[in-house]
Amino acid sequence: TVTDGSGNVGTGTLTVTVIPPDTTPPSIQPIADMNVMTGELVTFEAVASDDSANFTTTGQYNWTFTAGGVAQDLSGSTATFTFTAAENVVVTLTVADGSGNAATATFTVHVRAPDTTPPNILLARTTVTAHVGEDVLLSASAEDGGSPISNGSAYVWTFTAGGAPVTLTGGQAHYTFSVPGTYNITLKVADTAGNVATAYMEVTVTEAPPGTTNTG
Repeated sequence: TVTDGSGNVGTGTLTVTVIPPDTTPPSIQPIADMNVMTGELVTFEAVASDDSANFTTTGQYNWTFTAGGVAQDLSGSTATFTFTAAENVVVTLTVADGSGNAATATFTVHVRAPDTTPPNILLARTTVTAHVGEDVLLSASAEDGGSPISNGSAYVWTFTAGGAPVTLTGGQAHYTFSVPGTYNITLKVADTAGNVATAYMEVTVTEAPPGTTNTG
Protein backbone atom coordinates (compact mmCIF):
# COMPACT_ATOMS: atom_id res chain seq x y z
CA THR A 1 0.00 0.00 0.00
CA VAL A 2 1.36 3.44 -1.02
CA THR A 3 -0.05 6.83 0.04
CA ASP A 4 0.96 10.14 -1.64
CA GLY A 5 1.01 13.64 -0.08
CA SER A 6 -2.62 14.32 -1.02
CA GLY A 7 -3.78 11.24 0.79
CA ASN A 8 -4.33 9.11 -2.30
CA VAL A 9 -3.79 5.47 -1.61
CA GLY A 10 -2.69 2.82 -4.06
CA THR A 11 -2.37 -0.89 -3.46
CA GLY A 12 -0.76 -3.75 -5.28
CA THR A 13 -0.07 -7.42 -4.70
CA LEU A 14 3.04 -9.53 -5.18
CA THR A 15 3.19 -13.30 -5.07
CA VAL A 16 6.35 -14.83 -3.65
CA THR A 17 6.95 -18.49 -4.37
CA VAL A 18 9.32 -20.12 -1.91
CA ILE A 19 11.21 -23.01 -3.46
CA PRO A 20 12.74 -25.45 -1.00
CA PRO A 21 16.45 -26.14 -1.51
CA ASP A 22 17.44 -29.08 -3.68
CA THR A 23 18.73 -31.78 -1.36
CA THR A 24 18.19 -34.81 -3.59
CA PRO A 25 21.34 -36.42 -5.01
CA PRO A 26 21.47 -37.77 -8.55
CA SER A 27 20.59 -41.37 -9.30
CA ILE A 28 23.34 -43.53 -10.85
CA GLN A 29 22.69 -46.68 -12.81
CA PRO A 30 24.82 -49.58 -11.45
CA ILE A 31 28.04 -50.28 -13.33
CA ALA A 32 29.06 -53.91 -13.82
CA ASP A 33 32.53 -55.15 -12.94
CA MET A 34 34.94 -55.28 -15.88
CA ASN A 35 37.54 -57.78 -17.09
CA VAL A 36 40.31 -56.16 -19.11
CA MET A 37 43.88 -56.77 -20.23
CA THR A 38 46.94 -54.68 -19.47
CA GLY A 39 47.63 -52.23 -22.28
CA GLU A 40 43.97 -52.20 -23.32
CA LEU A 41 42.20 -48.84 -23.61
CA VAL A 42 39.24 -49.09 -21.22
CA THR A 43 36.18 -46.86 -21.49
CA PHE A 44 34.09 -45.95 -18.43
CA GLU A 45 30.52 -44.84 -19.13
CA ALA A 46 28.09 -43.43 -16.58
CA VAL A 47 24.33 -43.05 -16.83
CA ALA A 48 22.81 -40.77 -14.19
CA SER A 49 19.66 -38.72 -13.72
CA ASP A 50 18.65 -35.86 -11.44
CA ASP A 51 15.50 -33.88 -10.64
CA SER A 52 17.16 -30.58 -11.56
CA ALA A 53 16.24 -29.26 -15.01
CA ASN A 54 19.80 -28.18 -15.87
CA PHE A 55 21.54 -31.38 -14.79
CA THR A 56 22.84 -32.08 -18.30
CA THR A 57 24.93 -28.91 -18.14
CA THR A 58 25.68 -28.66 -14.40
CA GLY A 59 26.19 -32.32 -13.52
CA GLN A 60 29.74 -33.32 -12.64
CA TYR A 61 31.23 -36.84 -12.98
CA ASN A 62 34.45 -37.95 -11.32
CA TRP A 63 36.08 -41.39 -11.46
CA THR A 64 38.67 -42.05 -8.74
CA PHE A 65 40.86 -45.10 -8.22
CA THR A 66 44.45 -46.20 -7.68
CA ALA A 67 46.22 -48.05 -10.49
CA GLY A 68 49.79 -49.25 -10.23
CA GLY A 69 50.11 -47.41 -6.94
CA VAL A 70 49.18 -44.05 -8.50
CA ALA A 71 45.96 -42.20 -7.61
CA GLN A 72 43.80 -41.32 -10.61
CA ASP A 73 40.98 -38.81 -10.96
CA LEU A 74 39.12 -38.73 -14.28
CA SER A 75 36.18 -36.51 -15.17
CA GLY A 76 33.25 -36.69 -17.54
CA SER A 77 30.30 -39.03 -18.02
CA THR A 78 32.63 -40.99 -20.31
CA ALA A 79 36.31 -41.47 -19.48
CA THR A 80 39.12 -43.68 -20.76
CA PHE A 81 42.16 -45.22 -19.12
CA THR A 82 44.87 -47.78 -19.90
CA PHE A 83 45.94 -50.06 -17.07
CA THR A 84 49.56 -51.19 -17.13
CA ALA A 85 49.67 -53.60 -14.17
CA ALA A 86 47.73 -56.79 -13.50
CA GLU A 87 45.60 -56.12 -10.42
CA ASN A 88 42.05 -55.66 -9.17
CA VAL A 89 41.12 -51.98 -9.12
CA VAL A 90 38.10 -50.58 -7.27
CA VAL A 91 36.72 -47.55 -9.11
CA THR A 92 34.46 -45.00 -7.40
CA LEU A 93 32.20 -42.84 -9.53
CA THR A 94 30.91 -39.65 -7.91
CA VAL A 95 28.13 -37.71 -9.62
CA ALA A 96 27.13 -34.26 -8.31
CA ASP A 97 24.35 -31.94 -9.43
CA GLY A 98 24.45 -28.13 -9.60
CA SER A 99 23.34 -27.84 -5.99
CA GLY A 100 26.24 -29.90 -4.73
CA ASN A 101 24.24 -33.04 -3.99
CA ALA A 102 26.37 -36.09 -4.76
CA ALA A 103 25.89 -39.83 -5.21
CA THR A 104 28.52 -42.53 -5.57
CA ALA A 105 28.78 -45.95 -7.19
CA THR A 106 31.66 -48.43 -7.11
CA PHE A 107 32.74 -51.31 -9.32
CA THR A 108 35.84 -53.41 -9.77
CA VAL A 109 38.10 -53.63 -12.80
CA HIS A 110 39.89 -56.97 -12.97
CA VAL A 111 43.10 -56.30 -14.91
CA ARG A 112 44.95 -59.32 -16.25
CA ALA A 113 48.17 -59.64 -18.20
CA PRO A 114 47.77 -61.16 -21.68
CA ASP A 115 48.33 -64.91 -21.95
CA THR A 116 51.65 -65.41 -23.74
CA THR A 117 52.42 -68.93 -22.52
CA PRO A 118 52.06 -71.74 -25.07
CA PRO A 119 50.38 -75.02 -24.14
CA ASN A 120 52.27 -78.01 -22.81
CA ILE A 121 52.18 -80.99 -25.20
CA LEU A 122 52.53 -84.60 -24.16
CA LEU A 123 53.01 -87.05 -27.04
CA ALA A 124 51.86 -90.61 -26.45
CA ARG A 125 54.94 -91.73 -28.41
CA THR A 126 57.77 -89.82 -30.03
CA THR A 127 58.75 -92.70 -32.34
CA VAL A 128 56.48 -95.17 -34.10
CA THR A 129 57.29 -98.17 -36.27
CA ALA A 130 54.64 -99.46 -38.66
CA HIS A 131 54.20 -101.43 -41.84
CA VAL A 132 52.91 -100.22 -45.17
CA GLY A 133 49.11 -100.32 -45.14
CA GLU A 134 48.90 -100.39 -41.34
CA ASP A 135 46.72 -97.88 -39.52
CA VAL A 136 48.98 -95.55 -37.53
CA LEU A 137 47.64 -93.68 -34.53
CA LEU A 138 49.05 -90.22 -33.83
CA SER A 139 48.13 -89.43 -30.24
CA ALA A 140 48.82 -86.48 -27.95
CA SER A 141 47.31 -84.44 -25.15
CA ALA A 142 47.95 -80.85 -24.14
CA GLU A 143 47.34 -78.56 -21.20
CA ASP A 144 47.06 -74.80 -21.00
CA GLY A 145 47.45 -73.23 -17.59
CA GLY A 146 46.83 -76.61 -15.98
CA SER A 147 43.59 -77.21 -17.87
CA PRO A 148 43.36 -79.85 -20.61
CA ILE A 149 42.79 -78.68 -24.18
CA SER A 150 39.85 -80.74 -25.40
CA ASN A 151 39.12 -78.90 -28.64
CA GLY A 152 40.23 -81.30 -31.36
CA SER A 153 40.73 -78.54 -33.91
CA ALA A 154 43.49 -77.10 -31.71
CA TYR A 155 45.69 -80.09 -32.61
CA VAL A 156 47.19 -79.97 -36.12
CA TRP A 157 49.52 -82.69 -37.44
CA THR A 158 51.48 -82.03 -40.62
CA PHE A 159 53.91 -84.09 -42.66
CA THR A 160 54.69 -85.10 -46.23
CA ALA A 161 53.73 -88.53 -47.57
CA GLY A 162 54.11 -89.71 -51.15
CA GLY A 163 55.41 -86.27 -52.07
CA ALA A 164 52.19 -84.53 -50.97
CA PRO A 165 51.55 -82.48 -47.83
CA VAL A 166 49.21 -84.07 -45.29
CA THR A 167 47.30 -82.26 -42.55
CA LEU A 168 45.36 -84.06 -39.81
CA THR A 169 43.53 -82.65 -36.80
CA GLY A 170 42.56 -83.94 -33.40
CA GLY A 171 44.25 -85.19 -30.27
CA GLN A 172 44.05 -88.61 -31.90
CA ALA A 173 44.51 -88.84 -35.65
CA HIS A 174 44.85 -91.86 -37.93
CA TYR A 175 46.83 -92.34 -41.13
CA THR A 176 47.84 -95.25 -43.35
CA PHE A 177 51.20 -94.94 -45.08
CA SER A 178 51.53 -96.54 -48.50
CA VAL A 179 55.25 -96.02 -49.06
CA PRO A 180 58.11 -97.21 -46.83
CA GLY A 181 60.30 -94.49 -45.31
CA THR A 182 60.91 -92.29 -42.33
CA TYR A 183 58.31 -89.59 -41.80
CA ASN A 184 58.85 -86.56 -39.60
CA ILE A 185 55.58 -85.50 -38.05
CA THR A 186 55.01 -81.99 -36.66
CA LEU A 187 52.24 -81.36 -34.15
CA LYS A 188 51.14 -77.82 -33.33
CA VAL A 189 48.66 -77.10 -30.55
CA ALA A 190 47.13 -73.65 -30.08
CA ASP A 191 45.36 -72.27 -27.03
CA THR A 192 42.46 -69.83 -27.07
CA ALA A 193 44.87 -66.87 -26.83
CA GLY A 194 46.62 -67.95 -30.01
CA ASN A 195 49.79 -69.23 -28.35
CA VAL A 196 51.19 -72.23 -30.21
CA ALA A 197 53.34 -75.10 -28.96
CA THR A 198 55.16 -77.52 -31.26
CA ALA A 199 56.19 -81.13 -30.81
CA TYR A 200 57.78 -83.66 -33.15
CA MET A 201 57.54 -87.39 -33.68
CA GLU A 202 59.01 -89.84 -36.16
CA VAL A 203 57.22 -92.66 -37.95
CA THR A 204 59.29 -95.38 -39.61
CA VAL A 205 57.34 -97.36 -42.18
CA THR A 206 58.61 -100.67 -43.57
CA GLU A 207 57.24 -103.19 -46.01
CA ALA A 208 54.99 -105.76 -44.43
CA PRO A 209 56.55 -109.25 -44.12
CA PRO A 210 55.63 -111.63 -46.95
CA GLY A 211 52.28 -113.22 -46.38
CA THR A 212 51.11 -110.46 -44.01
CA THR A 213 47.85 -108.71 -44.75
CA ASN A 214 47.11 -105.39 -43.04
CA THR A 215 43.43 -104.89 -42.46
CA GLY A 216 43.82 -101.55 -40.65
